[in-house]
Amino acid sequence: MENVFKYFDFSKFKKDTSNSFNGNEICFTELNSEHFLIFEKEENQYNLYVSKYKNEKEIGKNTPEILELLVKNLSEEQLNTLYRDGGWSVRQVIHHCADSHLSLIHI
Repeated sequence: MENVFKYFDFSKFKKDTSNSFNGNEICFTELNSEHFLIFEKEENQYNLYVSKYKNEKEIGKNTPEILELLVKNLSEEQLNTLYRDGGWSVRQVIHHCADSHLSLIHI
């Protein structure tokens, strides 16, 4: 997962003090000035959210205006599962979707 965070320019993990993510560690990347993808690390599993904040300084400190869970409780094994023989892994599909959205937003 660490390569994913670097490739998509996610922040370093930090502790959530807003309690929006149950006090777990989170990292984020900006989609645009108010919308962010956030990974929550919950023990050995990750949850992926899309969220809206007034600015990135609020992430992990204040409750988001919008928070939608996209992917919940995926283990490393599940993230590496191929959806069909010779196909992409769940991890690759998630990255592709995120990459596609990031590309569209920056146009």
